[in-house]
Amino acid sequence: MKEIIDCHSHIGRDMYWKNLGSLDEYQRETQKKGVTESFIMPVPSPIYIEGNKKITLLKYKHYGQEIKYFKLEEDLKTKEIKKISVRNNCNPYKRANDELYNACKNDLSLNYVPLIHPLFYSIDDFCEHIKRGARIFKIHGIACGVTPSMISEEFFRIIDYLKVLLLIHTDYSDVENICHYNDANHWLNVLSKYDIKVYFAHAVRLIQRAIDEVNCDDRYIIGLGPDKIINDASTPMAIKNGNYLEYCLNVFDINKIVFDIDYPWNIVGGNDYSLDWDSVDRVKKILSENEQEKVFCKNIKNFIRR
Repeated sequence: MKEIIDCHSHIGRDMYWKNLGSLDEYQRETQKKGVTESFIMPVPSPIYIEGNKKITLLKYKHYGQEIKYFKLEEDLKTKEIKKISVRNNCNPYKRANDELYNACKNDLSLNYVPLIHPLFYSIDDFCEHIKRGARIFKIHGIACGVTPSMISEEFFRIIDYLKVLLLIHTDYSDVENICHYNDANHWLNVLSKYDIKVYFAHAVRLIQRAIDEVNCDDRYIIGLGPDKIINDASTPMAIKNGNYLEYCLNVFDINKIVFDIDYPWNIVGGNDYSLDWDSVDRVKKILSENEQEKVFCKNIKNFIRR
């Protein structure tokens, strides 16, 4: 393959994840596998350690029916914690976005994907990302404490007007909780009213109705990764058959599938947090050369151009 594009990986330290997303490590390992281009974004729940201080860019807590969102500054010596409310028109992920952009702006192989919060945003922030060259914006509903029904019509109309793509994390749960309300069906119910192109991460958790809609609607595509951890029995999916990768390549239209590594969540699975870099090889084993070209590069290029 001349081109292999990783469409979804993260850089940074996440408060809920063991592995650090290091840009140096990511580029070193992906280059060994022939990855020629990447779409990289901040981790979903960024934290920073500065001397004796730990800074958490966004945390949320339920107070009855109300959710409050705040930034945390913790003194690691005294354990004193300062809560700072998130301002209405200020994206709480600004620092993570700015640092990632500055790290990758001079590398033509890296495409910058900003992390956005659909309750705290501004037109100026969106326009700044577009000026920086961003073509995709990422929403992680679980990390930012949002379900599709909570998002205003204004937000979606702005995204529609700007004609940027959304990369949406999808989850799944049989219980009515935030994971349940961030499944692909709930997103599709809201998105159906808008002409917004969406890249659904994690193969829409293999929810049958969502599979059917993605296959027949030009506005939608899905990402495969990280196939090892998704194949793990502990990962919530609508369908579990032990052959996640093969199943995806059978049930989705080949023109709807894009390749992603989802670093640093690309682990072996179970209690083994060792990073797995062999997803490129596993996809190659299953697909013909023509199919590989579509999944590794052609589909995402066509999707962004449309």
